[in-house]
Amino acid sequence: MPLVFESITAKLEAGAVDTTDVTGIPAGVNIFHLVAIAIYTSNGTPGTSDVDTLSGGGLTWARVAGTTACNGRISQGRGELWWAFGSPAAFTLTVDLTDVVRDAAGLHVTVSRISGAGDVAPINADYSNLNADSGGPSCTGGSDNDLPTLDMTVTDSDSMVLNMLWPRNETVDTFDADYTEEYFVEHTDGGDSTTMGIYTRIGGGGPTDEIQHLLDSDKPWYMIGCEIQIGGVTHTASGAPSITEPTATGVARRIVTATGTPAITKPTATGSALRKVTATGTPEITKPVSNGTARRIVKASGSPSIKKPTSQGQVGYIEAGRDLQKYGDEQYRLRMEQEEAEILAIVIAATTAIIEDQD
Repeated sequence: MPLVFESITAKLEAGAVDTTDVTGIPAGVNIFHLVAIAIYTSNGTPGTSDVDTLSGGGLTWARVAGTTACNGRISQGRGELWWAFGSPAAFTLTVDLTDVVRDAAGLHVTVSRISGAGDVAPINADYSNLNADSGGPSCTGGSDNDLPTLDMTVTDSDSMVLNMLWPRNETVDTFDADYTEEYFVEHTDGGDSTTMGIYTRIGGGGPTDEIQHLLDSDKPWYMIGCEIQIGGVTHTASGAPSITEPTATGVARRIVTATGTPAITKPTATGSALRKVTATGTPEITKPVSNGTARRIVKASGSPSIKKPTSQGQVGYIEAGRDLQKYGDEQYRLRMEQEEAEILAIVIAATTAIIEDQD
């Protein structure tokens, strides 16, 4: 199932803002929710998170690592991304700012809904500002310009790259031609500007994708980007990959390396599990006869006795040491050899079963 940008819901606040509610977020099944938050505040420390908690929809919300952005020259411009995955009914999202940044001058929140994604955090998250185009640039200094740029690492060609732009109070003259503008709303309440644009594309131009927009004039800005992975296959940005595989129902299951000694089971014909164990002592081997009754085969000591059914259905007792030549019946001898071969085949099959169970 491909990734699809389904919808976006927004809320703008101006003045002394501590919290806000984004209402009317639609219901959905297996929906990836990405929340972009632009804050204009002189409180707190630029480059650290200004959001305390997100709640709503019965979902578990988490900050996207590496997306706590700041502007360079204007330290009041802050931003970050949060995410959650699930199948909520229509809901309201509540955003609470941290104690140190309460009474923020401006707040702009968008909730993007994406289908076809996996239940995993975005990867390769990064941000840029006037001082650098990636890698957690400095939150002070820099000269205004009109060319917001972010070099994004992209792992999978079928992932969705989502880009958030904060151009303070400027409009975008031309957005990156490889991207779709999903949302752009100016919020220019005096100097308390939290104008925001949201842009997406599937995949990228290679292991690094340069995102570049053109503003109408030179302004302070920052951009945040992340890679949202398609459902079923996941990677981590560094280190060993976390791999998931879809089941027949489309729900991703996690593949892990087991520790300890595994318990091995084998289904029987009725679906019940047959546990393999290592036997102690002398095993008993049984083989069902045609009427379903099991007969016991044992390793005998001394001279074995062999039973052969007669034509009347009764069992005649034949001593093992009897000289077969006395019957003078070549046909009978052949029948005896056939029965002995059948018994030997049963013993061999039983022995093989013991070895397999012990393995």
